[in-house]
Amino acid sequence: MRRVVVVLVGILLFVQSSFGYSITKAQITGFSANGSFISGWYWLRGNGQYAKWKVKFNRPIAKPIAVLCFDALSTNTYNGGPGFNSYLILTRPIKKRVIFKNECNCIRIFRINHSPKGICYKSHGCVLVKVGAIKPMKKGNFTYYNSPGMDVVIEYHGGHHTALKKSSLQVYYLTQ
Repeated sequence: MRRVVVVLVGILLFVQSSFGYSITKAQITGFSANGSFISGWYWLRGNGQYAKWKVKFNRPIAKPIAVLCFDALSTNTYNGGPGFNSYLILTRPIKKRVIFKNECNCIRIFRINHSPKGICYKSHGCVLVKVGAIKPMKKGNFTYYNSPGMDVVIEYHGGHHTALKKSSLQVYYLTQ
């Protein structure tokens, strides 16, 4: 997963340096979830469970795309073990499968069934999405887009369990 993040950030940095854009982090203004709340995390492990963020773009968008990066916890079942990947379905702003790669899934190779203090449950997933913009505007030679923001909704649809919280999502976009 870190490779995916490095590649996505690398692409954004290339675009930034080549065309004079800046990478800007969006503001998360709201969060709700209906999963089981355990130790500060909402565990999505049943059909119909979701997490939803409100995202605000504080500056005009140079390109109508954004990178959504999630930090999560993953396990295989209730009170499950460490070292598992999981996936959820992003339903807004687009429908797309997001795979959460475990940081140390090799722990299963050594047949460790329980991890003290929650070690090796962390997982990550990133996805590139189109941002719904109001309309393109011109400023000199640059075209930019105003967008009030977007809702990001991710849902459980079977498989391993995933835990999320408000700070799990980071959204990056290009500005001028």
